[in-house]
This record gives sequence, C-alpha cells and structure tokens, in this order.
Amino acid sequence: NFTGEWVFDEELSIPDGWGFSQTATKLDIRHDRDSISLVRTQLVEYAGITTQRESYGLDGGIKETDLWGNPLYTKVYYTPESDSLVIETGTKYLRDEEVIESTSREVWKLSDEGYRMEIRLTADNPWGRRNAYYIYQRKW
Repeated sequence: NFTGEWVFDEELSIPDGWGFSQTATKLDIRHDRDSISLVRTQLVEYAGITTQRESYGLDGGIKETDLWGNPLYTKVYYTPESDSLVIETGTKYLRDEEVIESTSREVWKLSDEGYRMEIRLTADNPWGRRNAYYIYQRKW
C-alpha cells in the first residue's frame, strides 16, 4: 500500500538530462483497493512551492483532465505480476498549426519492506525523451 507521506531522496535517485527539475519533493498519498489520491509538492525555482492534487480509480479507465487548456488523459492501474502501480498520461495539442504530443509513464514499486518507493519515469515530448529513476523514503 502506497499510503503515507513520502520524501524525495536526491542522493539515491538517478536523474536524466533534465536533472531533478519538475520532480516532486514530497508525495502525500492515500491508497485503497479501488483508488489512489495524491498531492505532489514541488519547490519550483520561479514559482515557490506548488502543489498538484490528483485522484484516480485503479480500474485502468481513462480520466480526462485539463492541462493548459488542452485535454490530458490519464490511466492508472495495478500490475500484480510486477507488484507495481502504473500511471500513464498523454496529451495532444495544436501549436502553430503543428500537432504536439506528449506522453509519460510512471511505474511505482515499494521496496525495503515498504519504507522506500521507487518510481521509474519514461516520457516523450517535443523536447526529447526522459528516462529517470526516483527514490522516495516513507516519512514515519
């Protein structure tokens, strides 16, 4: 179960070419059998502390939300064979008559008897491919 307060561990994490920009410094998660809700807290250089609230069913259904006036599609599901939670997002929008597409995939897995959460992020967007590995420690 991912329920709890999780703090980003920069020393154990492996950044990609983007460094740790746009990485949540803290995750507050409530997780039950059918749903997950989370608050991602970031310290953004130009904006201070920002929070992003999310809530999803775990049935693999697609949830549509808004991202800068464009639809953002998110699918969340649990994979028993790898004992992990997967969050997939995608958006398409028009910029200067060009269709821009961005996708991301986070695979969450608990380790160290539930004291550590590993998140593997892969993402594709017009600025390149992301491939990062984040570690969060459970705060007790």
